Amino acid sequence: MPGSETGNTHGHDKGHPRIALSLNCLGNVLYDRENYEEAAKVYRESLEMNRRVYGANSVYSYIAASLFQLVEVCRKQGNLDKALEVHQESLSMRRATHGHNKSHPHITSSLRSIVFVFLTQKKLDQAVELLEQSVDMLRNVHGRNSVHPDIMAVLQQRRMKPKEDGMKR
Repeated sequence: MPGSETGNTHGHDKGHPRIALSLNCLGNVLYDRENYEEAAKVYRESLEMNRRVYGANSVYSYIAASLFQLVEVCRKQGNLDKALEVHQESLSMRRATHGHNKSHPHITSSLRSIVFVFLTQKKLDQAVELLEQSVDMLRNVHGRNSVHPDIMAVLQQRRMKPKEDGMKR
């Protein structure tokens, strides 16, 4: 069997979805332990492996999820410009995955994460615009008159005000 002499039947350069998933899980553990530098390295490795497996320009939910997790590490590290850049890539991928004009909880999750960055940067007009989009999408998903917890969370988020050192919750 090709590759069996090295014990790697999937090819060293290509990777495997299960390895990428395992790396992602390791990144989650490191993130939970607040070891953000190592978590970022592992998330990047998982992201790159997913891109090799599914294609560099592929629109695939695992790639979008990896981007989303990487951006959270950037945000925790205070690298807001990088967080915003990666968030935009993740949002674009999620919109491509679920539909550009469709309402989906993953898209609203990305929007709300970008809002946190905008609020921290005191870009209030941009934050409000994305929050309104998020509420509209969630109402499309859960019903216009719904009191679904996701809708309530977005409405609560709109009342947040930036502080000098970050977010007021």
